[in-house]
Amino acid sequence: MGKFQFGKFVGILMVFATYVSQTRANTSVVIEAVDDYSYYTGNHLSDTDAIEEATPFWNQMGSSNLWTQNTFWQNSDVWDVDFYDPDLTGSSSDDGDAYLDMPGGAISWAIGHGMCDDVTTTTCTTDADCASVGGYCPKFGPVPANSSKVCIKQLNRKFVTSSSTTNSHGNVAYYGQLPLSKSLAIGEDYYSGGFDGAGTNGGMNVFMLTNSCGLRPPYWVQDLSYIFAGMQLMMMNVPVAAWKTNGATNSNFSDTSQWSARGSTLVSSILANDWAPASSAWNNPTFVSNSYSGAGANLVFTANYYPDNLGWYLLNEPWNYTRYDSMDTQGNTYLGYYYMCNYDCSTYGLF
Repeated sequence: MGKFQFGKFVGILMVFATYVSQTRANTSVVIEAVDDYSYYTGNHLSDTDAIEEATPFWNQMGSSNLWTQNTFWQNSDVWDVDFYDPDLTGSSSDDGDAYLDMPGGAISWAIGHGMCDDVTTTTCTTDADCASVGGYCPKFGPVPANSSKVCIKQLNRKFVTSSSTTNSHGNVAYYGQLPLSKSLAIGEDYYSGGFDGAGTNGGMNVFMLTNSCGLRPPYWVQDLSYIFAGMQLMMMNVPVAAWKTNGATNSNFSDTSQWSARGSTLVSSILANDWAPASSAWNNPTFVSNSYSGAGANLVFTANYYPDNLGWYLLNEPWNYTRYDSMDTQGNTYLGYYYMCNYDCSTYGLF
């Protein structure tokens, strides 16, 4: 079930004519994947298969004649400072512009743990029931038998690293609206300009993020507008359900699944047609249907100063164009998103 909407308004989809200037194509792929969380947790009980998922993507992208391998950071080589832009934080230890958002890059993918610590035990049927916890009542339904929905409160979104080598932020990369200070900005370069205050020393054009509870629907406009500093597309997983069995003390929730074929499925779609809309790979029904334990949606986002341009980036921009910095977006006044659900979100909703 697919949807297309604008972040600040819903309007008629408008397609604009464009061309790629004759600049050098960026083909570099960067991956940061963590599956050994023993340093962060003290044991291996929370380990993932992130590297296994990412490796086929890395290998097949590199063996194609369209993309090139740059860096594949793994486990303790994935540092929390890789997610913080020094122009925004003012800290010389932060190094996002050299790693996750390196100049001249094309695609970066971060895959590892997030946190679902925003799921409460407060039962609800409407958003009004969640006022006391500062959250909302998830729209997905019906919940399992003898169960009730629970509120999800607004918290920072997180990506968790696990390294003793470079650890300036407690092995947690925060992104989103809270706190109000900006930290993660992707894509700023000569073509986009420094509109987000992150300078012009970045460069990634597509950023993919796979983590637990990576985004919550009511807050994504505020949370993601900070991240857009010139990148063309951002792709994320968004689990939506939360509930608890009546009388229980613990809540249950949907989450992004570990899936060994995630990378191979994604890269196969990307390489099948270089002129296919880039969003179609992330929102491929096979990719979506295997991405969740429970209910969720895959989302592709873009931002722009010109609202009429959003639809073209989301529904038309081919992979071929994402290799060119000259196609970078200018401004983050408007956020557009296109999503595909693994459930009937027309009936149950997403917000």
